[in-house]
Amino acid sequence: MRDPGSLALATVLLPAAAFLLLALVVPLRRAGRPAAYLSSLFAAGALDCAVRAWSISARNDFSL
Repeated sequence: MRDPGSLALATVLLPAAAFLLLALVVPLRRAGRPAAYLSSLFAAGALDCAVRAWSISARNDFSL
């Protein structure tokens, strides 16, 4: 995934996917720590995607 647009989309969709997963999977919703780990993992993934999109965008701006 080298396109900043798709990385930005993943930045938005990862937390939404975590929310939907926790809302729809009842056993996961009732478990405290696994749900927290899942939320943290998805948030870290969203942060990683945002930083990568910013990095690619910044490199493309300077090469113009």
